[in-house]
Amino acid sequence: MATNLQFITETEITSAVTSFDVDNIFSDEYDMYKIIFRNFKYGNNATWISLRFLDSSGSAITTQTYNYATINAKAQASFTELRGSATSLPYTIYTNNGEGYGSVLNVYTPFDSDKNTFTTQQDTQFVTGLNLYTHKNIGVIKNAATHRGINLDTRNTNTFEAGQIKVFGVK
Repeated sequence: MATNLQFITETEITSAVTSFDVDNIFSDEYDMYKIIFRNFKYGNNATWISLRFLDSSGSAITTQTYNYATINAKAQASFTELRGSATSLPYTIYTNNGEGYGSVLNVYTPFDSDKNTFTTQQDTQFVTGLNLYTHKNIGVIKNAATHRGINLDTRNTNTFEAGQIKVFGVK
């Protein structure tokens, strides 16, 4: 099993945006990547930030089918499951009106043009009024193609105004 993290890049979001690309992070050097999202904050309204992959030319893939399954585990309520298909992975990062939030995303075979790209993701947050809240997610984009990066998008007019992203290759 791969256990050695190799630092690739770090980037920071410092102004309000509805969409943000982290480009040229995948290569043929690694089959697995660990992406850490820290201290994400929204400017207006709490909402999900969705993930799309960037194709070999750097454009967000919005026409392919992404399949996902999520379990939402709340300390104060019953667990819920979500699954479906969409034009993005709708579970990537959640922020709640100024409360910092983090997540760990694993991406498998994004640069291999002969394989589908898979993801696993997990996070935990404490939100005033909601208590402890955690998610565990899996996803796949069903197109065997070369992906060179990711796009984070609110899919609406809400903005996220801060966050750090660290990318590691796993050997």
